[in-house]
Amino acid sequence: MTRDEAKKAFREVTSEEFADIPNEDEIEYEFSDEFNKKMESYFERVEYDSTHSFSKTKGTVLTIIAVAIILISVLMSISSVRESVVDFFAEKIDSLSAAIFEVCSPVKMNML
Repeated sequence: MTRDEAKKAFREVTSEEFADIPNEDEIEYEFSDEFNKKMESYFERVEYDSTHSFSKTKGTVLTIIAVAIILISVLMSISSVRESVVDFFAEKIDSLSAAIFEVCSPVKMNML
């Protein structure tokens, strides 16, 4: 028996075996009340879980933000910390301004 003959025989056997199975459109079915109740319960639980986890995440994020604000406020009330933070940002702003003017000044000179 060749490979093509084997394929043909297999197709014939499977066609005969599945010939009695109706198409999906021809099948009429109705789910039981018990099944429908279980599915409703499942969907309610899934909806609750997703909503609850979002609320839980939102609460966690808000808590972290509140703690960060309180921590920054407390640290800024200490004069030595406040001065070093202000000095740090002043230094960064000065160096950034110097870099911007250094880059822009040759362009302005050529335009004049």
